[in-house]
Amino acid sequence: MNPSAERTGDPAAPDLPVPIELGLELSRRYFPAAAARMRAALPVLLHPLLAAGDAPVGWGPSLLTDGGYPFEFTFTTRNDGIRYTLEVAPPRQKPGSRLARALEVLRELGCASFDEEGLTLVRRAQAGGTLRYGAWVGVHHHEGGSSHKVYAEVAPQGEEAAMAWLNPRLCRPVGAAGRSITLQMIGWRPATGELEFYFRVRDLRPWELSALMHPLGLESCDKLLFEMLQKVYGRPLFQRLPGPVFGFSYALPPGGQPAAAATRRFTFYSLSETMFGDDAAARRKLMRYFHQLGCDMSYYAEMSAPAARSPGRRTHHGMFGVTVGEGVEPVSHIGLRPPGGGLHAG
Repeated sequence: MNPSAERTGDPAAPDLPVPIELGLELSRRYFPAAAARMRAALPVLLHPLLAAGDAPVGWGPSLLTDGGYPFEFTFTTRNDGIRYTLEVAPPRQKPGSRLARALEVLRELGCASFDEEGLTLVRRAQAGGTLRYGAWVGVHHHEGGSSHKVYAEVAPQGEEAAMAWLNPRLCRPVGAAGRSITLQMIGWRPATGELEFYFRVRDLRPWELSALMHPLGLESCDKLLFEMLQKVYGRPLFQRLPGPVFGFSYALPPGGQPAAAATRRFTFYSLSETMFGDDAAARRKLMRYFHQLGCDMSYYAEMSAPAARSPGRRTHHGMFGVTVGEGVEPVSHIGLRPPGGGLHAG
């Protein structure tokens, strides 16, 4: 999105839910310019939820986070601004209408035009299908402006059409021998046309990472990825990876040009609960990991401190991911529900 098209916001903007307001206030100390953009955007982004009733009763539950909260921060080792993902419609709105609602919200924020190829693809992936959440919106506020990403759920009935678009643009079709792999979601950047395809796979073995990366032509990065996962886990991974369910994604440039392998990215995801344990263990292991990488993650450390002290069986930490690509430094990222933001009792 063109930064000049962003709304500047109203000083008399409505109050935000307390967990988000506290997260914004903390973010302001690390990224003041980005926080100003976030404060201007949130009344637009959250308007459908705030209009639905007093939070949290009118908000959920949402499938976005373990606690049912419709908002999640993301922290990355890039340390390049404020990132978050959120619902853009209350639970009473049908999932099949939420993609259209996401587009309306982005237009209200000043996004004047959308990449048509990506829009056609995500619509086909949802057409006539059964959906659970429909669509979420991801936001990145940084020094130069803001960018947005639509996370469009793929209906079971739309997976074939989506894979028919994707497979011809890969080095070989998606797959690993003996593994059930399902396409869950398509991430689409309306302003640029970049696409990311998110998959679920079960019972993965460490040596099968290469097979998942081969379709992108990134199998040479498998050792690096494995070393990163082993480092964050804190002990050797031999016969299997921790947990029964994993995710991975393929990020492609606009149009998914086959010749642009150097611009492609592979991300491997694991649930924090199965990778680390509870919030206190997740924070402890992640801080050790970030220290080993030489990354200053004070922003995450301060935001996650209350979560590490929170009782209850539901975790604030979401998905942990590592992104690799040719000729680039790997990037690690972790989702975090705002401490105090939850709809279910512990």
